[in-house]
Amino acid sequence: MFIPIATDRPRKRPTRITYALMAINAVIFIIQSAVIASSSESLFLNPSSLPSSPSIAEKILDSLVLASNTDYSTFHPWALISYQFLHGGMMHLIGNMLFLFVFGPPVEDRLTRTGFAFFYLLGGIIAGAAHITFDIHPVIGASGSVAAVTGAFLVLFPRTHIKILLFFFFIGVYSIPAWWFIAFAITKDFVLQGMGNSGVAHLAHIAGYLFGAAIPLILLWQRIIPREPYDLLTIGRQAKRRRDFKELASSKNSPWRADAAAPTTNKKTTHSSAIEEQCAELRTQIATDLADSKLPAAAIAYTKLLSLNPTASLPRDDQIRLANHLFQSKDHENAAAAYAVFLEKYKADREAPHITLMLALISARYLNDPIKARNLIDSLDAVSLPDDHARLRDTLRAETA
Repeated sequence: MFIPIATDRPRKRPTRITYALMAINAVIFIIQSAVIASSSESLFLNPSSLPSSPSIAEKILDSLVLASNTDYSTFHPWALISYQFLHGGMMHLIGNMLFLFVFGPPVEDRLTRTGFAFFYLLGGIIAGAAHITFDIHPVIGASGSVAAVTGAFLVLFPRTHIKILLFFFFIGVYSIPAWWFIAFAITKDFVLQGMGNSGVAHLAHIAGYLFGAAIPLILLWQRIIPREPYDLLTIGRQAKRRRDFKELASSKNSPWRADAAAPTTNKKTTHSSAIEEQCAELRTQIATDLADSKLPAAAIAYTKLLSLNPTASLPRDDQIRLANHLFQSKDHENAAAAYAVFLEKYKADREAPHITLMLALISARYLNDPIKARNLIDSLDAVSLPDDHARLRDTLRAETA
């Protein structure tokens, strides 16, 4: 048995919606259990099997179950949402909430809180609609919604790792690529769906996975959410670019070949294109190393990228992480270059004054460039700085006077 317990994906903002959804599911399960305890235990196996004189609570609960397509008299439109918060038992609830706890926060972070809430509910609607269209059994549970979240995680963070608790002759915690685990879960649902009814809504899971993967791909393609070097769309495009380059390089008439008889302009084009290809490969390596939490390796790759393209920038948070790491590693020259690239790329960023101060400090104390340091310090005079930053600015001004 494989139980996911955590991911290595860092987040930019605190998680809110995921934890709220988990709390709502838990509260509703408590209420649901209280109603079931005083009514028919077969309620969720057959929504029409209420007692001859059902209570008001039982009638309400019955209307919240997503009924099969063969009994339209028991179908209620709101059940497409309400069924997502009902569960058939404690283990059903725990299993769904565990997956939501692991995969929900990173997806919420990328889609924003409002976007994630809408995405979660719509994923459940699509999953439930697919189930009742092709399956005669009623359905309850957050599995379809959680499957949508898991599918989105696969598209947005295919290079991340997850920690799993393994029960198989022995017990242990291991870190594995997230796509291994998710691919296994998707394959299992396809296989079990093909084997026939098992009491689990595998079709709802499959519909949730497909919806969850499709939406972020569309959002990335349309640039509604920012792309990252290691999302599935970018990885696919980089792979295609590398294939195209190899095909051109192996072609006899390829302009990439540095033939002795080729015109000088072709040689320049070949050299420039080769540098671009090296830069693309280094960016991929940086993204992979960061996804694998290999910060030193990513920093080395970035210094190589800077040597090829001194203005090469990375996504905001990655740029800051690598610049800070280079500074902490006492590679002051490359740290200064990384901070300078950040200031050029993200001029209006909230961290720009702090980065400017860091660059001034490096220039003054490590690179022996007091003129540059003084210019950077003077640029901060019109900026409101925290007290400790203001004191450092004044200290550096005195040092470079």
